[in-house]
Amino acid sequence: MSDELDHLNEHQSAILDLQIQNARNTGTTTTPVTGYCYFCKEPVVDKKFCDEYCSEDWHKERAARVRNHGARHVDIEQ
Repeated sequence: MSDELDHLNEHQSAILDLQIQNARNTGTTTTPVTGYCYFCKEPVVDKKFCDEYCSEDWHKERAARVRNHGARHVDIEQ
């Protein structure tokens, strides 16, 4: 019985490792200018954030996601 449990545990661990690797590899490295602030969704022209506060809050939120969930970090230049 313990051999079956060990095998299942190894299989589950391998699946989890693949899922983590997939999650880390699916992010993009840069984000396009969309005409809207990435944090508060207000309209902006030729920028990704409407001000430095939204930029800072977005980066803090993104860093927390990376720390907590292993999401790939996305760099945004203002």
